[in-house]
Amino acid sequence: MKKQKILFGFILSVLWYVTAFSQNVVKDTSNVKKPSVGKLYYQKSDNNLYLYRNGFELMKTDSKTELPEDTVIVEPPPAGGNSLVSDVPKFVWVWGFFSGKTYQDKLEGNRTHYAEQSAMSDTRFKNQRPFFAKDISATNVQVAYKYDAQNDRWLFDERYADTDWKMTQKECDQSIDYLIKSGLQYFNFIYYANGYDGAIFRTFFENSQNKRGVKAAYTVGQFGGNKDKYPNESDDYTKNIKHLVWALKQDWYQKIDGKPIVFYYNSEEETRVHLQRIRSLYGGEMYEVYVESGFGTDYRPVVNNQMEARSWYYTYNSEANRSHKISSIIDETINGTNSIISNNFQVVPTFTIAFDQRARQNYPYDGVQYGRPGYDGFPNSYYNWITLPELNRYFSYGYDLEKNKKAFVKTYGFANWDENSEAADTLMPKKNIDGSINNRMINWFGNYYYNIAR
Repeated sequence: MKKQKILFGFILSVLWYVTAFSQNVVKDTSNVKKPSVGKLYYQKSDNNLYLYRNGFELMKTDSKTELPEDTVIVEPPPAGGNSLVSDVPKFVWVWGFFSGKTYQDKLEGNRTHYAEQSAMSDTRFKNQRPFFAKDISATNVQVAYKYDAQNDRWLFDERYADTDWKMTQKECDQSIDYLIKSGLQYFNFIYYANGYDGAIFRTFFENSQNKRGVKAAYTVGQFGGNKDKYPNESDDYTKNIKHLVWALKQDWYQKIDGKPIVFYYNSEEETRVHLQRIRSLYGGEMYEVYVESGFGTDYRPVVNNQMEARSWYYTYNSEANRSHKISSIIDETINGTNSIISNNFQVVPTFTIAFDQRARQNYPYDGVQYGRPGYDGFPNSYYNWITLPELNRYFSYGYDLEKNKKAFVKTYGFANWDENSEAADTLMPKKNIDGSINNRMINWFGNYYYNIAR
């Protein structure tokens, strides 16, 4: 045992190079020093020690184990446990339709589901699907990808898609686990009406018995039904408004300053209607955030409706802009956020990590979209993979906000989990055509949030 103690630190370093994902088990860590690569985390709930390098590796302990002084203590930590506690909770937007089949478990007729359409928007991404996708026979779908101006016609490409997959409770709980490992605290779900495909992930989350500290917030979007019939108890609009208010009162719903946070992503007129009804039904204070497409600093909707803060969800305009890269969006986000704060207003920054609002413009199914400007046969200009240095700019800026601007930034988040970039490098892991899982973004996030000084 003495020999094992002496060799342990050396073994950790060597294993980094030769067995990066292997599991190391020790029963006595009383003389173990902090590893040169990665960090040690202790989980009180199961009395286990974990090494974090490119993922969590369990190092079993026993009741007599004494932790070295420089071991990082995180309670609760992410490895099989609960979400990381943060004074400034961070979210990821979830706007996606997570089923190849419809909510009624049926495949659509002559076209693939909405999510697969976006997934096939560029040949570089045609083989990527959600991590829970099933491997089935290929479905060839004819997708318009380039306009031939000389011959005045669209060119088409046969692309591969899997259309027989759908999210289940198991996959929802796996998504929760992935969020824990990213170091973020809550999902921000766009509220699609219950019973529709967009509500699948949110519904499973509500029903999950394995949330492990992960919470949720809702963005008011589509309640269905007819808002002019409110409060007709049999109408979907009324039912969904009441369901949202029910969620605000649950212990798993995210609170800011002790108040449930609610995002509103509609026109100011629609927002005013929803605000009045939700406020009346809830009967208490909420932390209300006005969300806008694209980035802007106009604070009037917040002031006019007596809300707390403003945010945004970045999308492209319809015009072509091949110079608009992730780096320029980062610049715009940081400068605009600083401008809002300088005017003594509260803000909920959204950090765009992947985007592709053009994907749905280029399909033969929707003829009206052919008339939109912007798609001129250069798809490379519309798909931007974020690099780690670019992501680190978000990380360091967010960290500065947490330390120095808490009065103005009480929460912030990332876009996106999957929506608008189903085929790009989003936070939700993807399954490659060979069956491997691409969870690079999860590792990038986890490496940062579980290793910064707290």
